[in-house]
Amino acid sequence: MSRLSLPLPLLLCILIALAPAALEAQFQQNSRELSERRVPSAVQATKQQRLEILMRHGVEEHTESLTRFLQEGFPEHATPGGLPRQPQLKTELVRMAMMTLGDRRAQEAVPVIERIAKRDIPSGVRSIIQMDFEQVPIEGRAEQTELMERLLSLDAVVVLGHIGDERAASTVLEVMRKESGTAFTVRGAVALGRMGRADGLPAVVLLASDYESDDSAEAFRTVYYLTGRNYGYNEFTSKARRRVLVQQLNEWYEKEGKEVEVRRVDVQRRTQAPPRREAVDPTSLRGALRESMNLRSFEARYEARAVLERIADDRFDELRAIVEDPYEDLDIRRAAMTWLGASDARRARSIVRRQRNDENTMIAEFARSFEQDLDEAIAFERRN
Repeated sequence: MSRLSLPLPLLLCILIALAPAALEAQFQQNSRELSERRVPSAVQATKQQRLEILMRHGVEEHTESLTRFLQEGFPEHATPGGLPRQPQLKTELVRMAMMTLGDRRAQEAVPVIERIAKRDIPSGVRSIIQMDFEQVPIEGRAEQTELMERLLSLDAVVVLGHIGDERAASTVLEVMRKESGTAFTVRGAVALGRMGRADGLPAVVLLASDYESDDSAEAFRTVYYLTGRNYGYNEFTSKARRRVLVQQLNEWYEKEGKEVEVRRVDVQRRTQAPPRREAVDPTSLRGALRESMNLRSFEARYEARAVLERIADDRFDELRAIVEDPYEDLDIRRAAMTWLGASDARRARSIVRRQRNDENTMIAEFARSFEQDLDEAIAFERRN
């Protein structure tokens, strides 16, 4: 069965019946489903596209109409049977309306958006949720409605930040305390930052301190958004390096962070330009190794690999030092292992074998797989 032929109940189950801890993944799944139907999601659509989609559903573009839509649902003249088929999930229109109000910084819409954030769902939004779930078996509706309300609550928190009305800060804090999950912590903190408040920073620092968690990198990015402090902590930061950076963050927070001033204009600017990784000379060995793993640019990846093909045989000891450096970035270590094997498979095998028990899962798993590749290469060489 293709995605385009999925019946609505099955589509809803795929989109909604996932673990609440994976809110961000669910937003991405929602966007993919809508994208495959050539209808932009609320996040993907331009401001003009959102308005056009809403207007096709009978919702006028002015702020009063958008606010009324959240309060009361579709206008009387927009009967369910006469609505456009796409987007299939009409709750996406609620997101579009809220985002449009956020872009306009419409303070008059704050009360209804606060209700959505607190999951005191207005009758208009509830009627739209029910419309989406009316074909779902009744025994599954309560759970799926609960999850949809959480998704909309997170959206509402973000929108309150964009509006920037500090009077909504107490609502954002209430939601952060009530709802579990990284998304509510980091997006709530940024929303408060857009109001010029640092109330969300303690929770973000706590989340960032758990260097074993996959969410710690997102928390460090949020520290940057709020304070401008870029620790260079990302998904490729090794655990040894993470422990050092977590200690630095906590020492700063105890000495200065509790009194830090957060300015809304700075938060706005930083969120438009996420923190960059440490610059590496692209002509250096480390630079070539990093670029050889660059999935965003085929040209950069191709050029880096061409350079490594020329120099790897003469840089075995340097490659070995990078592979064995516990503080090195994981993508660079992994690339170094690859080129170590390309340089001399026999010598590389024992070095790679020692990485099988590395504390970084990315390195350990790659080493186990790559050792098998080296064994096969060596065996092939012997036969020929």
